Amino acid sequence: FSRDDPEFLRISHFESYQYPFNGIRFYYFEQLSKPFYTHIFEHFTPQIRYLILAMTLQNETIDVVHQKTAVNLLKNMISDIDTEFANIPEHLRPASPAYLLAEQYAYGGEFVIADKMLTDLIMMQEKKREISLAALVLHARIKCMQGYYDQAITNNQFIIAEIKKHTRKKNISLPDINGIFYIIALISRNEPSALLLAKQQIKFAIKESEDYEFRLFDELIKVLEGHKQVDDCHLLPWERSDLGVNYVLFWSLCQFWLRLKMPSNWLETLSDYSIMAKEEGQYWYYVESQLILNRTSKALVDPDLKSQLKSEAGFKKSLSWKPLLDLIQPVPQWQRALTSLQKVNQPDTLTGGTQAGQTKSSRLTWRVQFYGNDCALHPREQIMGKNNKWSAGRSVSLERLYEETESFDYLTDQDRQMCRRIESETEYQRYGRYQKVYYTASGLGLLKAAVGHPLLFLHDDPRQAIELTQTEIILEIISKKNQFTIKIIPFPETSEPYVIMRNGDNQAQLVELTPQHKRIIEIIGEQGITVPAKAKQQLLDTINSIAPLMTIHSDFVSDSTMESMAQVDADSRPQVHIQPSEEGLLFECFVQPFSGQDEDSDQGPLFRPGHGRSIIMSEINGKSLQTQRDLDKEKEQAGQIIEQCPLLDEHSDWHWPLNDTEDALETLLQLQTLNDRIQIKWPQGEKLKLKKQSRMKQMQVVLKKKKDWFELDGKLNLDDGQIIAMQDLFDLMQMSPGRFIQLNNGDFLALTDELKKRLSQLQFVSNKSQIHALNAPLIDELTDGMSVKSGKHWQTLLQRAEQARAFDPEMPTTLQAELRDYQIDGFKWLARLAHWGAGACLADDMGLGKTLESLAFLLTRATQGTTLIIAPTSVCFNWIDEIQRFTPTLKVRHFASGQQKQVLDDLHAMDVVICSYGLLQAQAKILTSIKWHTIIADEAQAFKNSQTKRSRAMMDLQGDYRMILT
Repeated sequence: FSRDDPEFLRISHFESYQYPFNGIRFYYFEQLSKPFYTHIFEHFTPQIRYLILAMTLQNETIDVVHQKTAVNLLKNMISDIDTEFANIPEHLRPASPAYLLAEQYAYGGEFVIADKMLTDLIMMQEKKREISLAALVLHARIKCMQGYYDQAITNNQFIIAEIKKHTRKKNISLPDINGIFYIIALISRNEPSALLLAKQQIKFAIKESEDYEFRLFDELIKVLEGHKQVDDCHLLPWERSDLGVNYVLFWSLCQFWLRLKMPSNWLETLSDYSIMAKEEGQYWYYVESQLILNRTSKALVDPDLKSQLKSEAGFKKSLSWKPLLDLIQPVPQWQRALTSLQKVNQPDTLTGGTQAGQTKSSRLTWRVQFYGNDCALHPREQIMGKNNKWSAGRSVSLERLYEETESFDYLTDQDRQMCRRIESETEYQRYGRYQKVYYTASGLGLLKAAVGHPLLFLHDDPRQAIELTQTEIILEIISKKNQFTIKIIPFPETSEPYVIMRNGDNQAQLVELTPQHKRIIEIIGEQGITVPAKAKQQLLDTINSIAPLMTIHSDFVSDSTMESMAQVDADSRPQVHIQPSEEGLLFECFVQPFSGQDEDSDQGPLFRPGHGRSIIMSEINGKSLQTQRDLDKEKEQAGQIIEQCPLLDEHSDWHWPLNDTEDALETLLQLQTLNDRIQIKWPQGEKLKLKKQSRMKQMQVVLKKKKDWFELDGKLNLDDGQIIAMQDLFDLMQMSPGRFIQLNNGDFLALTDELKKRLSQLQFVSNKSQIHALNAPLIDELTDGMSVKSGKHWQTLLQRAEQARAFDPEMPTTLQAELRDYQIDGFKWLARLAHWGAGACLADDMGLGKTLESLAFLLTRATQGTTLIIAPTSVCFNWIDEIQRFTPTLKVRHFASGQQKQVLDDLHAMDVVICSYGLLQAQAKILTSIKWHTIIADEAQAFKNSQTKRSRAMMDLQGDYRMILT
């Protein structure tokens, strides 16, 4: 210190952060800065003075004590401060002068100056390629203080991505006041994904520091999400009011947002800090705190501001920022709960609105490891690569899935249910001083939640998908000769309350075992028991007693059993169970004999059509029922499914995985035509909804005249009353190449092949809903069968097109030449196009007489006005010769150098002006000012480059009719 050594200041500053509670905390700085002893301060060199000011001001917090003196001293040094800053050794440099001043201007409420200083600083750093993240972080904070929350979020997300890139850390949070304002910006979105991101930031920040502000906002978000009642919040830890200026302001805001009453001592503390901020020039803090006091305790409002706050709305308009007070509108708890419920199934803008049916870039798969009659699941995260294929996947911690489920934004509802059922076990060590928690993905609860999950794969062969279904054990009774055999199917060897049974390579069944089941299993044993025929009645009595506990399959029934159990008709209708499978669907066919008892229930055992015993006994809705299946009828009715759906193979054991989306939707559409003969079930819920097929007559088209073009609009009316605008339909078709269109809510719309073809052609012909008049006949053809609404202009256009088709022009009698057949066809074609109002491109091969065809056509128009012919210089003379030879009634005017004015004077009908491309470019102003009746451009490839002056001059020519030769 006595040697005026900068290293001393750096060590002192470092010590103050390393050991915040020891006796030397900011000792030297406090001696100089609170208050500043100017005569001591000026004793130091400029470098030391700047270090003192920088370390005083850059506290990463809002400081309302003794800031004014430091800021003024910094401003007084500004003339030579950049030079002195550059002279400070790099390892000792604090924040730059522009950074410090911008921050203080922001706290002073001068955001325009602060924003400009930071923008200039960042641009200067970009030029030098030495941009500082600190400047970007401060810029994001200032944007948030101003109320530009979306921009603040974007900036902070970029900053965090950059930090991750350089540190290779996954969990990054912005610390201190910067992190608080990032969380405020996220809260402003009031969307589930934004609040989730805010909670992640809070969690990471709390691990790094003990800033109570983060805990404060953690409580606030829990209330906003409806996870916590206001009365259960602990926003005031240990009833302390010594947690600093930041905490007092943010705590007061949270209390106000949640409509909580503030203790008087806290309001007084807020008032004290507010006045201190005013005295130190911290206008932002002063205004924010005064606005809170104006709403909660008017007696504490600063008298200097009372008159302005009488009209709070007007006062706010005069500010250069948006006050935090209005970030969250105080509402009753019941209203907050209802709002949270409404947002559960709404898309949000931060994630792009991921909805059901939309592809995500990540997904969670579960690898099933079988051992004995049990299994364990191992979660793995897969990422979609640039080749649109899923990665092999990496392991995901069970602890994270259990403790931080909400941080995985790509989980499905079924994934979340499984995560909630991960089991944990705590092991204590060293006499209970240490504990270790173990997590396992197994057990009955988790496996029941995993039933039907579309992303289960074999642990030893991840390419092999596993279908997990739930079934129940069956008591099978077989009558054979003079005895009855009783067996348990399947027979479980386990002490667990469940058993996993493998059924081939890709199927597994979960069987839940109750204590009664275990007792029955214990009695019957793995080999089963044999009962002699003479004990039949005793066997039937036994069946009656255990029928409520389990399903019984048998091939015989007695009168006494029929009397004791209600007899019902078996339902032979096929049931098609559908669930997701990769990008498509898995279809399975069953029969459920007891399903006819209650259409809305899912009761009784399932069988493959025509398989199993004919007599079934089971307890349904508390009643003991029995039925007799017609196995042949089941097979016959299920066979209709294969006949109707060609993609369902007859030899696949009633199990069809269709992993292509188009194939799956086509089959689903075909199944819907069998609705009266089959039942369609979605065991996991209807994840993929297919609307009824839309036909031509449901499409409405509107054509409106707009200047020299027509606007194409319309809508598709669906059977359920939903309406899809034509342009929205075109946009959706771009993303769905087949005839099945995925809507924004994830549902699919089926179009007939003809309607899809017509709509695709309409989309191709229309240019952003604009239809050229020449496309009228094509549009008329494409909209045939649709409901079309058009005006008289459109009808006139169609009539003209029809007249043009019927128009049969006569060859001019003044033509001094005999045309060949193909030239006559060309002449008539040109005349019909002109009659319709369309231009032409005549592109016959060289030497076939394009010039003569054009002259014959020109004779039909020359009497109505002047003609301009543009050609290369060497070709101009050929036109002059052929006109004089074949069409002598036309008057040639050669637009050549030196004669231009005379040529263009007093133009009349039958006049033909011939000009070269070179002169057109030079005299464009004159030639484009004339309205020509007919314009012909020969060797038109001469102006094919639209960027040239020649091409622009051609496009500026005005004419009633234009044609090109090439």
